[in-house]
Amino acid sequence: MELIYQVRADSCAGCGACLLTCPEHALQPGPPRTGGGRPPLVLAGRCNGCGECAEICPVDAIDAVNAADTVMPVQPAVVVVLPVAVQSVAATAQAVAVAG
Repeated sequence: MELIYQVRADSCAGCGACLLTCPEHALQPGPPRTGGGRPPLVLAGRCNGCGECAEICPVDAIDAVNAADTVMPVQPAVVVVLPVAVQSVAATAQAVAVAG
């Protein structure tokens, strides 16, 4: 049985510890929540089932699941090419929004 991990967004504190721990970079920040924090999204195609994210989670919001029983979106990598001279963070954000 191949295991992958899922984040329970309703239990997640949004601290980001799992993002920093994952050796495969299989977690990415999710959309901001109204109450604060950004529960991460798991990139199923990158998750190797090691469980380091679940071990570090201070609120036990990450669960192991059978990969065969779970339908998780596999998100493709996104490459953003930014101009060499970026004048401000706002300009960068605008450039990304227009390119997206």
